[in-house]
Amino acid sequence: VPWEPSLGVTNFPRKTTKKQPRIEHTATCVLQRRCKDGNPEYFLVRRASSGLLAGLWEFPSILLEQGQEKQQKVILTDHLLTSLGNDLAVRQLQYVGKVLHIFSHIRQTYLVYFLNVDKDEENWNKNVELPVSRWVTKTEFQISAISTAMKKVFKVYENWSCRMNDAQIVRKKKKQDSLRTSQLKPEEQS
Repeated sequence: VPWEPSLGVTNFPRKTTKKQPRIEHTATCVLQRRCKDGNPEYFLVRRASSGLLAGLWEFPSILLEQGQEKQQKVILTDHLLTSLGNDLAVRQLQYVGKVLHIFSHIRQTYLVYFLNVDKDEENWNKNVELPVSRWVTKTEFQISAISTAMKKVFKVYENWSCRMNDAQIVRKKKKQDSLRTSQLKPEEQS
């Protein structure tokens, strides 16, 4: 709309309609191994040197095409096998949860999975050229160049891991209680 001299200072520019952020889904895997001292380490890869979040470290991830959300586990499995080597036992891949992260122009949902890597699997397929990567402790993870989204992914993983550990403790206690009960003499059970 052209400038209207009769309006004076109330001549304001029209507000443009904001473009809706695009919606993206990314399958992400928290890969963990145990060190000799028993503490966990996590596998990180470096993002490309250009584009969004360039050069930051992240868990192995793959952007899903629209409509691929239902095949997320299969797609992530294929991605891990092709990028890290087919010696990796990805059949143990476990779903952890979702993380929503909103950039100014992207509404990103991370579909988080977990995979424990055995010591036997540390020497991944030598025929595959691994991306720039490294294993880090939790402390190293926290001080690394990591995006806020990956910190959220790690937090969801930690919460899930605590729930899994709590559930294991409850199962062990129930098993011990049932063993004790079954070992009691009939007159002691009443």
